[in-house]
Amino acid sequence: MKLWIGLVALAGLPQCDAESLIKRAHPDRETIEIYSEAAGDSISYICQPGPDLQDRANEAAVFFDAGYREAVDGYAAAFGFPEDIDGMDDYEAPGMIALMRAQFRMQGAIEDLFDETEAQYACLPILKDEE
Repeated sequence: MKLWIGLVALAGLPQCDAESLIKRAHPDRETIEIYSEAAGDSISYICQPGPDLQDRANEAAVFFDAGYREAVDGYAAAFGFPEDIDGMDDYEAPGMIALMRAQFRMQGAIEDLFDETEAQYACLPILKDEE
């Protein structure tokens, strides 16, 4: 389900944010805030209602945190700081291309993580907009 990607893209519109757009797309869902160690902040989980709502949201948070940390840590471990990459001393093309490829892989892994979290727990994590 790539609906959230389009909705997040619209978040740049005035008086719009990802969470409110997704709530409009899923008015039957309930929102639960859970603190994320990986994000260092609370994440909203928009979940399908049901008697196991809180349990699913908690399990989704553990799953999402682990996957998010794995994606980010994998990227950091592979490259460290940009100056550590061959060719990055003067922002030469080979180093920049390697860095961009790694960023795209990390972004793809995180996008897949949103889909997997939704599929397994019927809860969609919503990261806060940076201001």
